Amino acid sequence: MLKKFNILSCFIFFIYFLPLTVYSEAVDPIEVIEVTAQKRVQSVQDVPFSIAAISSQTLSSAKIGHASEVTTLIPNVNATRSISGISNFFIRGVGMDGFNLSSVPAVGLYVDDVAIHSPVLANFALFDLQRVEVLKGPQNTLFGKNTTGGAINFFTNDANNEGDTSGFGELSLGNFNLIKAEGAISFPLTDKAGIRLSAYSHKRDGTVSSNIPNNTSEYNDINRFGARMKLLYIIDDNQQLSFSLYGGQQDQVAEIKTAMSPQDSQSIIDIDSQDLSKNYSSLINPPNDIDAYGGFLKFTSHSDTFIFNAISSFENVVSQRMDDWGGQQLQSSVYQSNIYNSTDTETLSQELQWQSALNNDIHWVFGLLYNIEYGNIFQAALIDPAGPGRPDDSIADEGIGPMFDRGAWIDHKSRTFSTYGQLTYPITENLNLTSGYRWTTQHLKPTVHAAGMMMDLPGQEFPLGSLGWYSIGNNDFDRLSDFMGFQRATQYITANGGFPASEQIDETFNEWGGKISLDYHLNENLMLYSSLSRGFKMGGVNSNPTVTAYKSLLSKTVKPESLVTTEIGFKSEFPNSALRLNGAIFKNTWRDYQFFLVYNPGNPANLFASLVNLPSAESAGAELELSWQASSTLRFNLSTAWLSTKVTDGQLDTSGISPLIVEGFQNQVVSGNQLTNAPEFSYSISVIKNIEFTHSELELSMYYNFLDKHPHQLAGTQSSIWLDNFSEDMVGLLTLNSVYFFGKEREFQLSLWLKNASDEKYCTERAIAPGTSTETARLCAQGDPREIGLTFKRTF
Repeated sequence: MLKKFNILSCFIFFIYFLPLTVYSEAVDPIEVIEVTAQKRVQSVQDVPFSIAAISSQTLSSAKIGHASEVTTLIPNVNATRSISGISNFFIRGVGMDGFNLSSVPAVGLYVDDVAIHSPVLANFALFDLQRVEVLKGPQNTLFGKNTTGGAINFFTNDANNEGDTSGFGELSLGNFNLIKAEGAISFPLTDKAGIRLSAYSHKRDGTVSSNIPNNTSEYNDINRFGARMKLLYIIDDNQQLSFSLYGGQQDQVAEIKTAMSPQDSQSIIDIDSQDLSKNYSSLINPPNDIDAYGGFLKFTSHSDTFIFNAISSFENVVSQRMDDWGGQQLQSSVYQSNIYNSTDTETLSQELQWQSALNNDIHWVFGLLYNIEYGNIFQAALIDPAGPGRPDDSIADEGIGPMFDRGAWIDHKSRTFSTYGQLTYPITENLNLTSGYRWTTQHLKPTVHAAGMMMDLPGQEFPLGSLGWYSIGNNDFDRLSDFMGFQRATQYITANGGFPASEQIDETFNEWGGKISLDYHLNENLMLYSSLSRGFKMGGVNSNPTVTAYKSLLSKTVKPESLVTTEIGFKSEFPNSALRLNGAIFKNTWRDYQFFLVYNPGNPANLFASLVNLPSAESAGAELELSWQASSTLRFNLSTAWLSTKVTDGQLDTSGISPLIVEGFQNQVVSGNQLTNAPEFSYSISVIKNIEFTHSELELSMYYNFLDKHPHQLAGTQSSIWLDNFSEDMVGLLTLNSVYFFGKEREFQLSLWLKNASDEKYCTERAIAPGTSTETARLCAQGDPREIGLTFKRTF
């Protein structure tokens, strides 16, 4: 708590001693960012819903280096690093948290208006960007199926077929042996064609090490490479082709969590007393690897009455990740608990879109979208209990009892077809009516295989035993350094004579979304708006191995989730546009809220996690954004948000769940619970000061992001101690940056920067440790410690 007050004191000190001078003469207007949130170019101030637009200059100044870090600039928008390693995004408390690899996210991610279907591909999105648009509230009358809470759109710099060669090169060096290089070059190929090539490489040593003797693994390192090629071909004055190919590779050691417990006979974990740079994991360099690429081909044709776009896109993601879920040094009935995640998925999409010509007073968009997703998902768990297990097991292990294993192999197949449209009609010169509709049908046809121990098959009543891939076909398996992926699982399946159990799912879901809104321009500086929208995301299957250990649950799916959002807001600019003030209030009402629920009774045999539907939930909130160009050289930005969330009906569908755990499972959620990762208060403050010299310029900037206390799990009927230890305390992250621009055209930049300047200790996620105290023991996905570095950039 004291640390947070110290940060704020430093912030106030910084502002007070800035050479603050408000000149009497007119001040330059605040920068206006043009966006395409409604499929046409508009000022961000003319879009009749809450939207944040972040320029490439701001991304650079705030040292945003990963897609999830964009959220630190916007209140009511946050991201967690889930225990599976995937970044989960939340907008106004709407999101999906968990480690179910087949879950559908609630916030849509896009590159140049083309959907990213696998969230891991976002790891390679944040470079050579023009801007980022964050759209709040359901957006499915213009975007894809998974925009229940909103959309985050990364717009990259375009190729050009005119002018000279241009681009940039950038190199950053920092602590933890950070080396980050990024560059881009754009040039015309002919008078009708141009190309832009960009790439980056990001390397950093691990920030967490093990206290286990002779284990030299450095967890949570960075070793990532990404590249992008964009081509533009002008067919004639009315037609053009654009092509983009992007992707990257990640070869890293997983971010193995730190096990935490209260100190000095206390019941609540004091995170400041924890050493998050250490753990007691025995895993040797567990992989966190990704090979991903995607691309699109877009044909655009202009006529006097409409614009036509045809967009063909594809995506391929191969990944593998190994995690330690053991209690490590804590008292536990489990010696070791290892989790393995593997994906090999592909997505193909075809979209046809018609929209009104740019000079039309009536703006409309109509589109058709067909999407195919297929591939394989494998999640497995190996647990080594410290108690006795099956008497017929003879495999040597470190615990007292034998090991047991669970696995889920999903042969994923899904097809969706959508039709959508939106119309904006000017009722009067100052009053506009917007309405939109979307209809989607989803054919979900995966095959769900159990690939390990079964809990409810005849002859396997004893729950603990090496009945799966560890003891059959993989007797040479080293659980500390080997990875259980598709190859090892196939060896087990072959030796076993097939999967222990399988189920073919054949489900069709139909859903609709819509929007109606009014915006009224009182004058050129003030707009009022109101909207009512319905968003949805489609159904899904469970890929968690604790679910597929039960044959009765192999075919269990979750229904589509729907969200109705009401929003009222205003956007305003004051004289000379030196002061901008925007605000909104909103209410969200869910039906069939999709949630990943974890039941941890302490006994690892009964540990159970499942994707479920909550009948209903709701939230309400308010947001206020202030931007002030105090002088020609000084800018302030303040954004703050309030959010209140709760479960309104927590009665779960427990059909198929073992009678032994039904009561405990249901008790994980009750009406009145606060939703996860939805802090009640959050705010973001930035100050940018420019100091002009004769032939150079110095920019000083400071960014501070604050999140109030928020739980990482629904409280259910648990005690206040349980909830406190599953909640992240207030987190404040401070970034300082000084950039020196020099050269004839300011083409050189040299910056000294500091991220997490106060070395704040925090967890991006908290989780259970099987076999430990359900009240007080937690696993912490460690937030990054203080980073300091130097960056040199050259533009041309």
